[in-house]
Amino acid sequence: MIKNADEKNLNGLARSVSDLAERARKNKLKPDEITGGTFTITNFGLSIILPAHQSSNQPQVAILGTARAIKENSSCD
Repeated sequence: MIKNADEKNLNGLARSVSDLAERARKNKLKPDEITGGTFTITNFGLSIILPAHQSSNQPQVAILGTARAIKENSSCD
């Protein structure tokens, strides 16, 4: 969770996200760093099929899922 995100500029947000992601990969986050958020941004990773359900953690008000569409060239002869 990025605390006081509304007070940070884009570079500050990027540094906070990078720090959180690195510590999350190493399982170094503390409980108070993953609770109490108001909004979640997530991605669907490398899965081809998008998950059918995303849920927010209370008291969060919303979750935004991001993905990327990739055009594949296929020939059907």
